[in-house]
Amino acid sequence: MSETAAKTNIGTNGVGDVAALVHALNNPLFAILGHVEFALRDVEPGSATEERMRIIQRTGLEIKDILRGLLESSRESHGKAS
Repeated sequence: MSETAAKTNIGTNGVGDVAALVHALNNPLFAILGHVEFALRDVEPGSATEERMRIIQRTGLEIKDILRGLLESSRESHGKAS
């Protein structure tokens, strides 16, 4: 098992493993989104830098939605939908 997999406790246990993976990915993702939000306060509106940061922000939010869907799909496929 790789070091990353060991840290996130990912194995072959289904929903728990998907939840661990989603959690492991959400932590750095939220840090990225938070830093982008703070940095956007300091950039010139309409600048190239702002546009690049908005791209990062949109992409991060897309990833967040993908992870949410992955977790929901896993729960449903394992009969644990809430």
